[in-house]
Amino acid sequence: MLSELEIEELALELVAMGSVNGSPGETALVESLAAHLRAHPLARSGALHVELLPSPDDPLGRPVLLACRPGRRRRAVLLMGHIDTVGTGDYLDLEPLALRPRALTQEVAKGALGAAMAELARSGDWLFGRGVLDMKSGVAAALAAFLDLAESSFDGHLLFAATPDEEGSSFGVRALDAALAECFQAEGVECGAVLNTDYTTSRPGDGGAFHAYAGSTGKLLPAVYVQGIPSHAAQPEEGLDPIAALAAIASEVAYSESLTDGEGDDRSPPPVALFLRDQKPFYDVQTARDASAYFNLFHRYRTPREQLARFMGQVRRGARAFSARTGPLALPPLRVLSFADLRAAASSASLPDTAVLDARETSRRIVAHLAAQALPEVALAVCYFAGPLIPRVEAPAWARSALVSAVAQAGVPYRVYRHYPYISDLSYLAPSPDWQDASFAANFPPTLLRDAAAPPKVRLAPLMLGPHGSGAHQRTERVLRPHAFSVLPRLLAAAARALLAAELSAEEESE
Repeated sequence: MLSELEIEELALELVAMGSVNGSPGETALVESLAAHLRAHPLARSGALHVELLPSPDDPLGRPVLLACRPGRRRRAVLLMGHIDTVGTGDYLDLEPLALRPRALTQEVAKGALGAAMAELARSGDWLFGRGVLDMKSGVAAALAAFLDLAESSFDGHLLFAATPDEEGSSFGVRALDAALAECFQAEGVECGAVLNTDYTTSRPGDGGAFHAYAGSTGKLLPAVYVQGIPSHAAQPEEGLDPIAALAAIASEVAYSESLTDGEGDDRSPPPVALFLRDQKPFYDVQTARDASAYFNLFHRYRTPREQLARFMGQVRRGARAFSARTGPLALPPLRVLSFADLRAAASSASLPDTAVLDARETSRRIVAHLAAQALPEVALAVCYFAGPLIPRVEAPAWARSALVSAVAQAGVPYRVYRHYPYISDLSYLAPSPDWQDASFAANFPPTLLRDAAAPPKVRLAPLMLGPHGSGAHQRTERVLRPHAFSVLPRLLAAAARALLAAELSAEEESE
């Protein structure tokens, strides 16, 4: 195993290579990792295969790194992490140091981010910087564990992957899924697990324990498109202002208790708005024709069908509240319907050109186009899904037991939770009941153009074991050094061995 200092240096090298989502740095970093692995003696001897895989659906053409050391057993363990980050503009005057964790930590120790952060920085246990937590320390730990296992007598197929685009549309992990399916078929792999190394952080009531997860939360992006009836600003009673109607709806959806899924320490955060605006391109004194919004909505136990029904219930509440407030004006009624309802009403309508748009804008334009053709003079609130399905996934009992066993030997306190609380690439490498829910595809507009709701090709047991820290996506982003560069790499290797043993035991019991 690489030393703690060597793993930290590797993490700092990765951080220094800026790889903001959508930038050329994503490709450069993946290529650098591939070169690093190809220089390893195992690769030069032919025992380690290193590939840069294309992402066929990615308009930016960002590659995926996949390294494999084949084994005797028809079982596999994949260690992985994403290499893209969010931007650095939030660092303001500290932005020149955002990718230089040691220099930034020195400034934080002087009080650049306030007294509380200064105390942490002065302790020597924390490193600050963009990507140091989310998630390049995890990638460094995964690579160290992978090489240690590859040089050992690990009996199964051992893989390492580094993917771009987790912070965007997950093109990287989808390309990885297809490549793994081909690899497993060729090698006769029958079962496997994935250890993703995304970041973990403290939670209330955890007693200071570190966290591991035997699954990951699901995410939907429910949206509402309001088609209004334009009118002169001096005669508002002759139309319906979609901005005002949408504001009333958004106030019922955001932070809605009805849409919060789970209970106790396995409860998802409430929904929040990620987009809300009208589509009017210029100023005049006519009200807008339409406005739209979409919302971040996590789910852990409910199906997409259940969440859509609850979402539409909140939209109807907002529509009723808007109607009650504007009652004296006798405005046209606002009709609430699903995208599936709109599709039925517009069965003979054409589709707009959306060839170069992302899923969110593609969805909005399809809804707007169909509404204008099928019900042009009707005030509408159309509910649909604006983004791809990120399904909830859970590890089978044998994998969860192996993870619990491994962390019990870590030498530091750990708690194993059922769902990673943030979205992760795990969702695209494991089976989920969400894929069997036809209501998602029926209400996701891009399915009119292509198969946009296809389940993954591989079926790995999804597990999360990553570095500990806080402040991801904020300028206080920081990682706990002793855990990330000493505890975690060794724990990942131990977990991989425990998973392989559990897979083999499960196989023997079934025979």
